[in-house]
Amino acid sequence: MEDMNLSAIRTIRVLRPLRAINRIPSMRILVMLLLDTLPMLGNVLLLCFFVFFIFGIVGVQLWAGMLRQRCFIDLPQNVTVPPGWVALLFL
Repeated sequence: MEDMNLSAIRTIRVLRPLRAINRIPSMRILVMLLLDTLPMLGNVLLLCFFVFFIFGIVGVQLWAGMLRQRCFIDLPQNVTVPPGWVALLFL
């Protein structure tokens, strides 16, 4: 129980640098500007997701089936692989 109380206090110590935001005025301005731009960054991320999604669809349509049967393991004849390990060999 005593260790748990100490760990809770240590996690609160991580927040100590946040007090610098109130002490340094320019830091406060920067943090407020960063928080104000978050909705605009969301729009940019949405646009990027849309572009990647479209290019993904185009790539699947262009190369559909061309890479089938291209990945295989060429093991020597005397090597046996236990079942279930085959998927690990492809990682």
